[in-house]
Amino acid sequence: MVLPDGYKDFLWKINGSEGMFNQKNYAILWRGEYLQDYNCEYQVEDYLEDMILFGSDGGGEAFAFDKMKEMIIVRVPFIGMERELAIEITDTFTNFLSLLYNNTSWR
Repeated sequence: MVLPDGYKDFLWKINGSEGMFNQKNYAILWRGEYLQDYNCEYQVEDYLEDMILFGSDGGGEAFAFDKMKEMIIVRVPFIGMERELAIEITDTFTNFLSLLYNNTSWR
């Protein structure tokens, strides 16, 4: 798996996280060693070709890197997992963390 530098830095320093960010956004950011297993279990290659799931909002939406769009971060429902349902969140993992920490909602 080729991962964006900002995300690799996150994995190196923290390697996953779960909880509320500024009492508004909940996120589960998977540990690096689970990425491949979770992507296989969710059959990402079958349903979301060219995406890599890396976590969820804990409420039915996955967070993913979209390899077809320069690794932008999208959210997509676990049920009805289709590329057409993916919604862009931001362009980098660092910006994604900023959205979580700065109490910004993308819903």
